[in-house]
Order: sequence, then C-alpha cells, then structure tokens
Amino acid sequence: MNIYTLNVSDELNGLINSTKYSKHFILCDTNTAARCLPLLKTAFEFKLIETKPGEAGKKLDTCKNIWQQLADGGADRQSVLVNLGGGSITDMGGFAASTFQRGMDFIHIPTTLLGMVDAAVGGKTGVNLGELKNYIGTFKLPVACICDPVFLQTLPESEWQNGKAEMIKHGALAGNQLWDLCKGVFPAIGNNEAWLAAIRSNAEYKVKITESDFLEKDIRAQLNFGHTAGHALESLALSMGTVLPHGQAVAAGMLIETLCALEMDLCDLAFYNELAEVIRQHFEVVIFQRSHIPTLIEYCGKDKKNESGNIAIVPVKKPGQPLPKMMVNPELLSESFEKYLYDSQSLS
Repeated sequence: MNIYTLNVSDELNGLINSTKYSKHFILCDTNTAARCLPLLKTAFEFKLIETKPGEAGKKLDTCKNIWQQLADGGADRQSVLVNLGGGSITDMGGFAASTFQRGMDFIHIPTTLLGMVDAAVGGKTGVNLGELKNYIGTFKLPVACICDPVFLQTLPESEWQNGKAEMIKHGALAGNQLWDLCKGVFPAIGNNEAWLAAIRSNAEYKVKITESDFLEKDIRAQLNFGHTAGHALESLALSMGTVLPHGQAVAAGMLIETLCALEMDLCDLAFYNELAEVIRQHFEVVIFQRSHIPTLIEYCGKDKKNESGNIAIVPVKKPGQPLPKMMVNPELLSESFEKYLYDSQSLS
C-alpha cells in the first residue's frame, strides 16, 4: 500500500493504531535521526535503532546489528519496524525485517526523492556484498510506504539529483507526461503539492510495472534501464574507497546502455541526443580512466540480471518504447564505455 500525504504523522499513527503490534521499532541512520525523526510526531512508544549513513553502511554486518537490537528489544513476528530514511535504509531495513524470525511487518517512510519515486517502492530489499550492489536481498512488500515531501527540504542537492535520475529513467520508459516533466523544469524546492503530484505519478508508474511482475521474471526488468552500467560504476568507486552517488551513476549508465543499443541499431539517434541533453542539464559526467574499463566490464558481468555468463541490458528505443532485456557481448559494451568517455572528455 502506497500512501501519498502532506501529513505523514497522522498516517503513521493511524496505521500503528489499527494494528496491535507487540513492539514498535524505528530504524534511522544518524542523519535522518537528527533531521527527519523530529518531523515525525509519533503517538506510540518505540525503540530507536541507528546506523551509519550512506551506501557504505548497507551491508550484512549492519544487518547483524539491527537483528541483535531487535532481539534485545524483545521483537517478535508481531512487531513492526518503521524504516525512516533514504534508499539505503529502506533497502536494508526491509531486508532485516523480512528475514528476522522469517519475517516481521515493516513500514517504509522514505525521506529522499530517490526513496519516494523508486527505492522504497516495489518490494525489493537488499544489502551490498562487498562492492557488489544489492547482491543479497528478498522480494517483500512493506505494510505501507508513506511518502510526504516535507522530508525533501532536509536534503542536500546531491540527494535531489539521485531521485531526478530515477525520474528521468521512468520518463524514458513511460514517455508522455513523465518524459515531458523531465524535459521541463522540476518543481521548486518547498512546493510540496507539486512534488507530491510528481512523486505519485512516478511511484504509480513503478507500482503498475511491479504488480504485473513482482519477482522480475519479465516486464519488471525494464526498470533496470541504466543500472547494469550504473551499478558497475558504483562498484568501481567503492573498490577505490569512494562513493559515487547512485543518481549520477544511473544517469551515466543510461547513456552508456543507449550507446550500446545504438550500435546494435535498436535505438533512435534522436532519442539518444534528447536523453543526453536532459541528463547533461542535471548531472556532471562520471570520470573514469580507460584502464578501468576491463574492471567495469567484470562488474557488469556479475550483474543479477545476467544469464549463462552473458551481460544483460534493458535498452529503450525511444520515449515510451522500452525494449525487452537482451544480452550483449562484453566487447560491444566495452566500446560503449569508451564512447561515453570520449564524449565526456570532448565536453570538458
């Protein structure tokens, strides 16, 4: 159940009061505990579980700590975990709850644009395995995902960018009004009514896809547009001790995968040019060295969508016309990384 509201506290309290949970827990990272938790006016007692912020903390060791705090706090299958935070918190909190005692209820309250339009929607949970993104996880829906744009005003600009990348992805896949929004001007920060409408339209598009293919056997794979190459760029950054923002990685990934589709005569050049223009309005290019490309291809080769050792991408022909998941050879994808690098250097 997805709830779009301008009064998150009332919605959460109503959900909690309607179910007789044995214990209540709220999971935050240290940033959302300081900035977002004070905006949540709870009418129930809860135990707070805090983690380190960011993608680097989204790992099994952190989950072990969450599980231990749940156990120490007396949690059982009749308890509930409220995940208050960005995509890392909702991914990890959903995974921790879905596996604790083989499953307890959880509620997502995403506090980032990325979480509201994508990460907290659709029932995927997960943690990273070393440098490999979301390699361990489950498919499990929350009791509810409550989206309130009031939290967006707590975000730095980099977090807005992460969400915009997923909106551009949805726009490319859906076409029509969602693509028009990406080509235009996003609502101003603080215009909560306009952002609520934009969040709802993006989330409802994703829900429509995920409800028809919950376990990602077919059409849901479209939602991974840009993510094979994007996750590889994120993994490369993690291996070098840095963090590449997810939105910046996916934006680059969409261009790289579209270049690959162009080489295979599966994509319109006009779409690539339009996509590149939209992305370059909002994102800096991702810088890597030509010598990194073999490592990037290795990471692409470990993507969860791959089959029988072949690398999978999900290209888009033009706005509103996504293509089925397809396998590409490493040499062609390597050339697309090189072309992206060449184009990026020519712009700088």
